[in-house]
Amino acid sequence: MNQEIPQYNKSVNANYSRPGIDANIIQIRLDTQKLLEKIELFLKGSREVYSKDETGQIIVQHLKVGEPKANDEGIQSLLNWLNGTINAQVVQGNFPSTSSGDSPAYNRYIKEYHIELTELLILNIYNWGIKEGEINGIISFIMLLVQPFFSRLIGNKERESYSESLRSEERTIPERTKKWGLI
Repeated sequence: MNQEIPQYNKSVNANYSRPGIDANIIQIRLDTQKLLEKIELFLKGSREVYSKDETGQIIVQHLKVGEPKANDEGIQSLLNWLNGTINAQVVQGNFPSTSSGDSPAYNRYIKEYHIELTELLILNIYNWGIKEGEINGIISFIMLLVQPFFSRLIGNKERESYSESLRSEERTIPERTKKWGLI
């Protein structure tokens, strides 16, 4: 007696519009570590220098090129504060934009960010060992880095760009096979 037993063939396809590149681009977009490191080096009065050790391995050294902008407690506290807003979760947010491309929500956020950063530094100027003449430079340096970073949220373009890069598709296809046997 013939008996048909349904078999299922499941296939999963992940399509990259530019294989090997898009996954790296998304990682770069979401990785905020380099931005935070730039701020940290600025605050510490350092810069990164790449060289080779005696075995030929590339090593990174932090060379002191100036005076720190704050003491260790101040640098760490400020970096912790910045890390709360400069991260992969925040950059996937959305500031709605008008038909002209302007974003009142972004403008308000940047203004508020500037005010909060300024207040944080002024309230902790002495505890963090910040020289009065350094406050404007610290604020300007940080704001000039974070404004373009946060502009990625305008009009939801950041998240929309992910869908252009990655698409996945899953299909289940039933196949019928004939088995011979007795029932």
